[in-house]
Amino acid sequence: VAGPVWAGPLHDFNAIAAMRADAEGRGWVGDRGYGRKLGRLLDTLYDESRDADLDTSLFISLDDVARRAGVRTPSVKGLVAALEAGGFRAASTHVEGKAVKTDAPMAAY
Repeated sequence: VAGPVWAGPLHDFNAIAAMRADAEGRGWVGDRGYGRKLGRLLDTLYDESRDADLDTSLFISLDDVARRAGVRTPSVKGLVAALEAGGFRAASTHVEGKAVKTDAPMAAY
C-alpha cells in the first residue's frame, strides 16, 4: 500500500494564532535566545497556515534555486512579497529556513 501519509492541512490558522497569543501571555516569546526562536517559529507556522492550498504543497529551497541560477540567495520575506505582488500565493515554511511554498511557476522566481 502506498500513498500520501497526510492529505489535509498540516496547520490550523486559528490554533497557531492562539498558541502565539498564549506564548506571549506566558512571557515565552522575546527578543533574545529561545524566546526569539519560539517567536520566529510561531510566526513562520502562522504565515505557512494562512493559505490551506499551499499547506500541502512542496517547498522550494532558495539556496538550491540560487545556486543553479548562479545568483545570490534572495531573502525569504523579499521573495514571498515579490511573488504575492505578482499575483501568486506564497509563504515561508517551517521545514527549511530558506525555503518557500508557492503556486508560482519556476520562471517566476
